[in-house]
Amino acid sequence: MRSIGERLKEWRQAAGMKQDIAAMRMGMSRTTLSAIEAGKREVLAKEIPGFVSLYGKSPEELLEGINGKMLEHYGVSPEQLRADAGESAPKLFQPVIKPISEVLGMPMGSGAEDTLYVATVQGMNYGAGVLAYPGFLDDAAEKLGGDFFILPSSIHEVLLMRDDGRIKAQELQDIISSVNKSEVMPEERLSDHAYRYDTRAHAFELAERFEARQRENPEHIAEDGRESVLTKLEDKKSEAAVKQPARDTAVKASRMRGGEAI
Repeated sequence: MRSIGERLKEWRQAAGMKQDIAAMRMGMSRTTLSAIEAGKREVLAKEIPGFVSLYGKSPEELLEGINGKMLEHYGVSPEQLRADAGESAPKLFQPVIKPISEVLGMPMGSGAEDTLYVATVQGMNYGAGVLAYPGFLDDAAEKLGGDFFILPSSIHEVLLMRDDGRIKAQELQDIISSVNKSEVMPEERLSDHAYRYDTRAHAFELAERFEARQRENPEHIAEDGRESVLTKLEDKKSEAAVKQPARDTAVKASRMRGGEAI
């Protein structure tokens, strides 16, 4: 009998989804997903709803052949797992998308516009998994008004930034990597990469892969004279008291765009 990890690996491969993409949408590190698929780490009951939603499966398909003792080990009943899966998960752990200024408790100045949003669940505990909720990415695109970047903050939240064509993937990744090393505990890190959601193609992918395709497009015109954003990273310091990873990533990303500290 195939293990749960083996089934998840087969589903991911059948969906044509890279391991890093699946891990990011589940709000976990690639190392964690790799361990799950290899049978070295158990799937937690709270992770089942996200997995079945991500791959468009049912709890019954994932739990096929699982005996009562294993469910008892999970501490849940089959009925509860089914209730938590799919469309029920967003109702139990409601998704939240808020402007970073609101999360920081610092109102924007007159005429200013929010460019960064926090995506999580109510309570902000293990909220990065909202990326696996059905329809969440399209809802986020509508709220942000177009294609957007996903900046991993921690397993508790991610940051969303509309792609206005002025920021490069490498610059975002430099910031994410820096914050991860200095502020995020290893067990709560997601990824050093920036991701991007294309509203027309409904594609979630690495931002650097999107840029590579753009460079291959003969109609793509590189922007010259774009002001270097890395020189602005230490211009100001935020005084807001919120989770350090989200705050630091948000402040640095905002400065990259030439904006004021949030």
